[in-house]
Amino acid sequence: MTLLAESLSRTLLLMRDEVGPEIGNSVLLAALTNTRVALIADAGNIASHTAQTAFVTAAMLMARSGHQVFLMAPDVMMVAPQPPLQSGAMFDQLARLGKEMLPGVELVAGEPEGEVDLAIGLGDTPFNVRARRRIRLNAEAWAGIIMREEQPRPWNAALWPLGALAAAGLGAGEAFKIAMHKLLPHALSPENTAARFANTDQVRFELAPPDTPFCRDLGEIDCVSGGAITNAVLYCLARIPAVTAKGRIIEPDMAGLSNLNRYMLLLRSGCETPKAHDLAQTLGGGLRFQPLTQRYEPALLDSTAPLAPTVVVGVDHIPTRWAVQQAMPEWLVIGATTHWSAMASFHSEGLGCAHCLHNEDDPGDGPIPTTACVSFWAGLLTAAYLARHVAGHAIPANEQQAYVTPFRPESPFYSAVAVRLDCPTCQPPPGSASQNAPA
Repeated sequence: MTLLAESLSRTLLLMRDEVGPEIGNSVLLAALTNTRVALIADAGNIASHTAQTAFVTAAMLMARSGHQVFLMAPDVMMVAPQPPLQSGAMFDQLARLGKEMLPGVELVAGEPEGEVDLAIGLGDTPFNVRARRRIRLNAEAWAGIIMREEQPRPWNAALWPLGALAAAGLGAGEAFKIAMHKLLPHALSPENTAARFANTDQVRFELAPPDTPFCRDLGEIDCVSGGAITNAVLYCLARIPAVTAKGRIIEPDMAGLSNLNRYMLLLRSGCETPKAHDLAQTLGGGLRFQPLTQRYEPALLDSTAPLAPTVVVGVDHIPTRWAVQQAMPEWLVIGATTHWSAMASFHSEGLGCAHCLHNEDDPGDGPIPTTACVSFWAGLLTAAYLARHVAGHAIPANEQQAYVTPFRPESPFYSAVAVRLDCPTCQPPPGSASQNAPA
């Protein structure tokens, strides 16, 4: 297996949901790496922190999927931090970053030769490149937007970056669809694959109501896992200007090549180092997290401080979610993925708990199939719940869980989590010490 194939192994595994087992990795890799995208912004549409956030994030997501990405914009100084980029000129830092993500995949500054598969323009930036398809991205504080080419409007989001992050995720999803369309001749069900990855020419994805307040002081947060979803959560939170938070990252494992396709803050130089240490070091600034290189289990709290009032869980391992819930944090938010879909949910007193939401384990022995866009969206949904919570915004109970297929952003699903009468966390046996504990 080549280094690139190893780096994209989880993406290739997910792509096999759509194609037969006889299709070689080389065919799947070619679909990804032969997808060519021009990401374009003029001076007026790249000046703000939110626009730079959308530009950098879209570039990273597409590169982590193996696409050829051409960056066409003025080489502006970055207005605010964009980790894992260092401060300075945006193109210089993106060029350095491109060499540190997937082996053999780089971010290219300048106009491409010939025609690209997709041109993505920020705001009302003119399209000056030949492309088979063109779309525009825009954002509001809490909403990401895809607009048609013929609907130019100046970049709208000013300070709050969550909507810009959603816009980046939307744009990167459209690029990934192109790669999947190249595999239609090999699809197990061409009709289903074509429908799942059909183009989205216009959509507005809202993470929260427009009047949701902002908050920069996130308080004390513990993160259980330093994996893909926690990477995405912290990546998103790090874009909040002057953000502050403290807590721990509880994660025992080392980073490796197979994580590069979806860990937003991981570079190749961080492979073979403890994930928790690498994350804490990469974030810096106002996000002060201590690495705890141990696996989370109830006995861990006997030898360390109790969990923080707010806990982020980013593991697909369902029993770990149960164990954290049984520690009774004041407010718990969980992000997860399942194949092409991303999920998030929050849990506090009076609401259905993590055990109510998933009352059965779903054990699996092999690597979990996922890709950059899906893991990113799970983290973004989780970060949005967290940002709303710390700002004091009362999130309606009927929005307690979110289920989103990023490649079909027109149809997000939200619902409450019903309290199960047989839940061992919400409904402990009569007379037990935790009988009256909050869920």
